[in-house]
Amino acid sequence: MGRISVGKLLVIGIALTYGAMALFVWRMYHPATSGSAVVPAAQTAQVSHIAQSVPVPATSDVTADAAPPTEATEAARSAEVAAENTPEANSTAVARTDPYRKTFTWTYRGRTYTLNVDLYGSLYGYYFNRPKVFTYYGTPPENWEEQYFRMFLETAPGDATIAVLARQLRDLGRAQGLSDDRIVELVAAFVQAIPYDTPKAQRILSTADLTGGTLVYPYETLWQNTGVYSDKSILLYALLHALGYGVALLTYDEQQHMAVGVQCPAAYASYPSGYCYIETTTPMPIGMIPSLDAKNNQATAPSLHTGAGGVFDAQRALGAVATYAATQGRVYTGVIQTHAIIKEINALQASIAAQKAKILSKEKKLNRIQRGIERMAEKLQKYKDREAYDKYNALVDPYNAALGDHEEERKKLIKRLDAYNHAIARYNELITLLQ
Repeated sequence: MGRISVGKLLVIGIALTYGAMALFVWRMYHPATSGSAVVPAAQTAQVSHIAQSVPVPATSDVTADAAPPTEATEAARSAEVAAENTPEANSTAVARTDPYRKTFTWTYRGRTYTLNVDLYGSLYGYYFNRPKVFTYYGTPPENWEEQYFRMFLETAPGDATIAVLARQLRDLGRAQGLSDDRIVELVAAFVQAIPYDTPKAQRILSTADLTGGTLVYPYETLWQNTGVYSDKSILLYALLHALGYGVALLTYDEQQHMAVGVQCPAAYASYPSGYCYIETTTPMPIGMIPSLDAKNNQATAPSLHTGAGGVFDAQRALGAVATYAATQGRVYTGVIQTHAIIKEINALQASIAAQKAKILSKEKKLNRIQRGIERMAEKLQKYKDREAYDKYNALVDPYNAALGDHEEERKKLIKRLDAYNHAIARYNELITLLQ
């Protein structure tokens, strides 16, 4: 976001902008008709021990068997499907080998935070090799999308990385005196600062390249330190859920986008479901809704001056939403302050614009008086040099009156400039609270 420079006796322009936005992509997945064999639209076909998937054009991130089961094998195959889609099906803990300490740095409310996270190559390899497609036999279950997203929220046996990281972020915030609401925002800022995976986004958007665009597990996003909208949303969901908050995944079919919802007061929720929108791909306050560039699905920050409720109107900006993996838990209430901050910003914006117009008017008047004084001073000097004392004395009173007017107008201008600069300082303070 841009800052407004403050300077004494200067007419200061107003500019509120956001920084460069990250590219967003979203390829929605819909179940195929019964009996079809489907592979993810963004990944090549995989061979399952349950059945062999056949690569055909599709928009579903689902694999299906090519033939119906017999009664004798149906139960066994169903068990195999469950094992295929559940990372914790194997109860043996994954050994922690190949340690790697990753340092994350991000900013929140003008302060820079740094956190070291211990990761392991063995765990990364485990998640990297986990299925990235949802496998079913016969007709896909009605809630297959719910199961598909929850698949990426499962953790390896014995892996508490997400829970530990959530506690680290919470403790880091508490050490800085942050409230629980501010800690939620700190966690969101942590995920938002992870670099956006533009090459992956471009692959997903490309109709010519159907490889390498599926979701990844949160551990992979941490290890790679990059991700697209969906990868980062899954990570933020997992972290907030670990802290006990009610969360949901928000998907937008029309806009090909995904975000996170955190449980919040119903009166301030982005949707009737009671969740506040969190953008994960670029720094943005919780509850604020971005616009998306139709050319590349890149999010653009909304203007803070679009009218009452404009920046919080998710339906206007993103269209219909589908909610998955919704949970109930702790409630984030910081959105109440965000609404109040933006309301005050809008009021200040109007006040600053009005004050600027008055300052310009005062400056013009002061300059006119100053030019008149300078002309009279020249005449006084000329009369004095010529010893034209009658003319000199006749001009003294008007000259002194003009000096008095100038001083009075100067004090008024300084008073207006003080109020103007005070308003700008408050404006900048509020902008910092949204960063």
